[in-house]
Amino acid sequence: MENVNLILAILSNLAIVSSAAFAVIQYLKQRRLTRVSNAIEIAKHFANEMVDLCGLVVAVMYGDSEIKNIIEKHKGEIENVTLFNKIECKRIFSDREMEKYNAFIDRAIIIGEKGNVKLGNVMQDVLNQLEHCGISFNSGIADEMAVYQSLHQTIFLLMPCTYPWIASINDSVIDKYYTNFCSLYVRWNRIKKKAIKKSEKAKRRAEKYNSQYNKIGQIKPTKV
Repeated sequence: MENVNLILAILSNLAIVSSAAFAVIQYLKQRRLTRVSNAIEIAKHFANEMVDLCGLVVAVMYGDSEIKNIIEKHKGEIENVTLFNKIECKRIFSDREMEKYNAFIDRAIIIGEKGNVKLGNVMQDVLNQLEHCGISFNSGIADEMAVYQSLHQTIFLLMPCTYPWIASINDSVIDKYYTNFCSLYVRWNRIKKKAIKKSEKAKRRAEKYNSQYNKIGQIKPTKV
């Protein structure tokens, strides 16, 4: 009788553990679906409300040869930034370059019914919305990898154009602006670099294989 009671107790405990495990799995699945759904909503908002403004900022910047040259000159350095503050900015851009950049973004551009709007204000509006997106991704509310392929190219084009302004307004190393957007950029940049390394490794492996295959496939001419 004691053995029967023991077996029943074990089976009961196993049932409880199984139910708990099932509940956890279902919760994780639902959480994953919710995060993906939130990410898709962000991507839709980005496509409908932001992509044109992002493209406009980049197009206006690159439409001026002097500003384009400044951005292109420091593009590689911006890819490796981590602090996004005034000290870091001064190490990258000269005072003369920042004067030209600040004067340029103070210009007005025409945006549909809004009429003349300062480029700096347009840039600030775009960054405010991207900061909101960054909060969702950084907090785990939305799954960033679900939309990485759709959004990363725009982010990588925009950051070199906006970095001088972001960094120049961040005097403090603690209380900074656009921290979520900047964190997202740094993290996505790591993902991009990792993907590039993986692609290059695969390419070298393929070239090595082709080289070995060609050597094996070669037929030596018969001596006469």
